[in-house]
Amino acid sequence: MSRKGTSETWHNDRVEPSAEEMKDATRTRELAELSRRLLGLADWTQGLSLELSEEQLGDVALQGLHEVLGFDTGVIFTLGDETRLKMIGGYGFSAAERTAAMEGAWASHPGEVIRRQAPTLILDLENDERAFQHEAGISKSLLAAPIMLRGRCLGMISVTSFTEDFYRSTDLELLTAFAHRFALTLQNHRLYDLERQRVRLQRLLLDVTNATTRLTTINDLLHDAVQLIRDAIGYDLVALFSVEKNHSHAILGAVASHQGTLVPHQRAYVPLSKGIIGLAARSGEIQVNNGSSTSPGFLEVSGLKINSSAAFPLMIGDQVIGVLLAESSEPDAFPYFVTSQLRILADHLAVGVHNVRLFDTVAQSHVELIDQIERSNDAIMNVDHEGYVTLFNAAAEAVLGYPRHQVLGQPLTILLPDAALPDGNGPFEVTWLKADGQEVTLEITLTTMLKDGAPAGKQIIGRDISERLRLERLRSELVATVSHELRTPLASIETVLQTLQTGNPGPINEMQAGFIEIALQSSYRLEEMVASLLDTALAETRSLELDLRHVQLDAIVASQIELHRTLAEERGIRLNYHWDSSPCRVLVDQRRMEQVIKNLLSNALKFCRPKDSIEVNLGKLAVKPPVVQLVVEDSGMGIPTADLPYVFEQFYRGENVIGQAIEGTGIGLFLARAIVLQHGGQIKVESELGKGARFVVTLPATI
Repeated sequence: MSRKGTSETWHNDRVEPSAEEMKDATRTRELAELSRRLLGLADWTQGLSLELSEEQLGDVALQGLHEVLGFDTGVIFTLGDETRLKMIGGYGFSAAERTAAMEGAWASHPGEVIRRQAPTLILDLENDERAFQHEAGISKSLLAAPIMLRGRCLGMISVTSFTEDFYRSTDLELLTAFAHRFALTLQNHRLYDLERQRVRLQRLLLDVTNATTRLTTINDLLHDAVQLIRDAIGYDLVALFSVEKNHSHAILGAVASHQGTLVPHQRAYVPLSKGIIGLAARSGEIQVNNGSSTSPGFLEVSGLKINSSAAFPLMIGDQVIGVLLAESSEPDAFPYFVTSQLRILADHLAVGVHNVRLFDTVAQSHVELIDQIERSNDAIMNVDHEGYVTLFNAAAEAVLGYPRHQVLGQPLTILLPDAALPDGNGPFEVTWLKADGQEVTLEITLTTMLKDGAPAGKQIIGRDISERLRLERLRSELVATVSHELRTPLASIETVLQTLQTGNPGPINEMQAGFIEIALQSSYRLEEMVASLLDTALAETRSLELDLRHVQLDAIVASQIELHRTLAEERGIRLNYHWDSSPCRVLVDQRRMEQVIKNLLSNALKFCRPKDSIEVNLGKLAVKPPVVQLVVEDSGMGIPTADLPYVFEQFYRGENVIGQAIEGTGIGLFLARAIVLQHGGQIKVESELGKGARFVVTLPATI
């Protein structure tokens, strides 16, 4: 390119100006031209739009500069970190030449201008060692100026001409002035861009927060989050990973890039032992990398070179549950104010992910619970605090004969003839009304349902025991019938044996007398067993006849101790009785209470070995209302924990009892409990296998 100039003619009749005067005149013209061009620059810089990107701003700036300062090529570099330069404007370059211009810029005159922070004028690029390599050959002259603002270098501007010795010092002054104005424009643009970014980040935070509060799936949440972040900030890639506790890898959840958003169909794993993702997950701290991508291969963005990346841990308490990864082709894409906002966003996202996982867990548990309720063999019904049915499972339909649509929302009283549930938890035997009008007995347990800590209704779990009750009734009838029928022949046998013992039918020898005695004692024992069986049948319906009288329980206990002492001594078992001398007056059937104490002592003797002991303690407890407490404690073989709930059941005998061939019918403790309960008392057992058993009986005391 050529510079436009003017020629001047001097008249011979005028005095030639001196060299100094000519120099001053030239300088005056140059200053006037510089002022005119500076005014043009001022008008141009005021018209720049802050909406432009830095690259657009650089290109437009060079176009404006070209109007007041002739050049063939021009570049604007900004300084990233200490040594990284970024071209934000180019004039007279092809795309390939722009790429070439970036290489070696720091080591050539752009870097030198920035390091020296001083303008540069090169009139002969062919022979100047400072020449920028891409300009060698075609470009002949060069101007360069640092972009300075308050003593800080933001970058540099360089223009070249294909003409040798093309620029003057005033051109350098003009470029320096332009660089200063451009520094202000660039700073304002960056401040405006920061504000726009801050607003975008605030809007992004709100959008992500809204996304996390919606009831959604975890895949939808991750998909929405990565797309929102990428759309708001413009990173080339955004990905979210989940991190499971005690696992050695992160699992890719969703990716957004310029190629679109991907929710992986197959689980992609990233080792936590290395890389920026692993470091963020292990340390729980933000990790920023201003360099090439460290992403796994499946996260590579085609056609782009990643120059900066950041990983943000998603934390709940001190546990990392995920990692947010962002990558950019731009260097230094993660300044502090961006990372601080993204950290807040990551915290919100962590809460959202955690809540969705909890919701999924609760929802899955609910589905499993409903499935278990439906598959249960027990009838299950829920009623609210007003008594209306809210749940009625398949077993309830089968037992009661009602389809659930006829029961749900209806009062429970349509199923209960007595129109009320018993108080407490149960188990209770309750009669229900079936759809066909017949009654059915269910054994039910009641559980109070809570909502926000307050009672919200009852859950009823019932089992049809009609068949069991029928069989028990038949058994009781059989026992009663057989026992009754056995009494008559037993009485006859005893009478015959007693008659033979007298010798009236004829003399008997000593051996015969012994046989008769054995037979007679066996008949007595059999008679006692028959009586117990009859008592069992009565006890099942709480129909034992009681002859209640005021008696001193200590006297009854003492007499039973003496009756069992001989047997205890024969077996080498210590039998001790302790009474605290307090009045132990009770209202009881004396014969039945003797039966209770006898059964407890017999039970203790059965399970004691030689040198074991039985301790019997009696006393009056200082409680209101007053009670008398009897404790029978032995150091024998004890009862397995699994057998304890069944100790007082009719005919129940534990596995250890059967295995050691210990005699018994399994009705002694059943009768003891039935008698105590019918007297208004309580009986319980405590035991540990190998360490004996402790039976405690309490009865209401009388004054």
